[in-house]
This record gives sequence, C-alpha cells and structure tokens, in this order.
Amino acid sequence: SGERLLECAYHGWRFSNDGKCQEIPQLTEDLKESAVANPKCHVKSYTTMDHKGIIWAWLWKEDPVELTLKDPTITPEYMMDGLKTVASSYTRDLPYGWDTLTENLIDPAHVPFAHHNL
Repeated sequence: SGERLLECAYHGWRFSNDGKCQEIPQLTEDLKESAVANPKCHVKSYTTMDHKGIIWAWLWKEDPVELTLKDPTITPEYMMDGLKTVASSYTRDLPYGWDTLTENLIDPAHVPFAHHNL
C-alpha cells in the first residue's frame, strides 16, 4: 500500500500514524485480523517531524505551531543550530539487574523478530 508504518524494534508490531496496530508478526493469519482491530493493541499517537536525521515528538496538547511562533527557542531548528546532520547508529552496553534479564528471557514473543528466528 505504500503506507509508512512505525515498527517496534523489539516485537515487530507495526502501527499507522494514528496509532492503530497494523501488524503483529507473531500471530497466525487467522488471529491477526481480530487482534489488530482490538483497541488494546493500539498506541497513543503524537505529532512528529524528522529534522536533521532526528525524529522529534510533540507530547503536549497545545498546538506546536502556535507555541513555536510564541517561543522560537523550543523549535528543533533553534536547538540544533549549527549542527550538521547528526543521524547515527550506535550500540552501548548497559548494566541491568537480574529482573530485567528474566523478563527478557520469559518473553518469547520477541525472539522471532528481534533475534531473526534464532
């Protein structure tokens, strides 16, 4: 369809720009249709923009255009003045407790997507 979707990097669920779930890769075709239609599978949608390789999200109720006209220091352009495109990919090790590891290990739904069916 050419529609751009937001994809969860952990489980692979895909969402349209209005927050409605469009894809749950772990489900069989017979369950998928009813699951993606369930509002419990949807997420809240926010105004976003891509600027200099960074996705900016507007999390407040106020109209972002109206507010940025009043205060230009809250615009991405102001915050990133003088920077070149800063998009990058990096990995870092983070310490975490046994409870986080356990939660990860007992969540088999992420394995086919995040670990490429390992």
